Amino acid sequence: MGKVRFEVPGIKCNVCKDAIKATVNQLKTVSKVNVDLEANTVTVDYENEDIHQIEERIKNAGYEVSNMQEL
Repeated sequence: MGKVRFEVPGIKCNVCKDAIKATVNQLKTVSKVNVDLEANTVTVDYENEDIHQIEERIKNAGYEVSNMQEL
């Protein structure tokens, strides 16, 4: 199992939070998505997933990813 944190500066409200969670959770191997509005981060627990696919989901939801860190 892996964990990755993305810095996403454009997340400001619960609508943003819900949109990101919904799109990332569509990936079958994602087990948990946490969106922190104050820190502007998205943390994802996953199994056997290419983290760049997770990043693409966030971008396809309309948000910029400024940094990515495997935890």
